[in-house]
Amino acid sequence: MKLLHDSYAEKLPGKLAEIERMWEAMANVAWGGAAFEELLRALHSLAGSGKTFGFPGVSEAARAAELALAGFGAANTAPGAEQRSRIQGLILGLRDSVNRV
Repeated sequence: MKLLHDSYAEKLPGKLAEIERMWEAMANVAWGGAAFEELLRALHSLAGSGKTFGFPGVSEAARAAELALAGFGAANTAPGAEQRSRIQGLILGLRDSVNRV
C-alpha cells in the first residue's frame, strides 16, 4: 500500500497542472461543452481517489471545486467575475492541498 500511496503522491503535481490548464482554457470555450466535462471529470476523479490513497485534504479541495463548477455545466452558463474568482480560489486551495503532500 505504501508503494501505491507514494506513486499516487508523485502523480499529484501532474494531475493538478492538468486541472489548472483546463481551468485556464475555460475562458475560451463554451461552458457545458466537452472541455468543461473533462475538467469536471478530472476534479471528480481526484476527489474520489485522493481519500482512497490517504490524502483527504486533496479530496475535499477537489470536491469543493467540482461542486462549485457543476451548476454552471448543468445551466450551460459561464460564471460571472465574482463566481470565477471563487472558483479560482478553490483551485488555489487544491494546489495548496497538493503542495502539502
